[in-house]
Amino acid sequence: MENEILKLIKSVPQKYENFGTITYQMKFDIYKYFHSKNLSCVEIGCYNGYTTNIFSKIFKSVTALDNNEKHLRVAR
Repeated sequence: MENEILKLIKSVPQKYENFGTITYQMKFDIYKYFHSKNLSCVEIGCYNGYTTNIFSKIFKSVTALDNNEKHLRVAR
């Protein structure tokens, strides 16, 4: 599973490439801490859903919120 997550993390933009996401390291740290805990996640400010997609592989459910309708459409 860890190799799959690393591959997925590397397939999305890095923080310096796109201001609306978080760093690869933070995404991997979130995976390491939460992947075995069987929790749900609320993401406030999902932007284009890069991190939301990764969260969907870590958490049993993800609710993504954004005040920009365009970002929500892209994230879906």
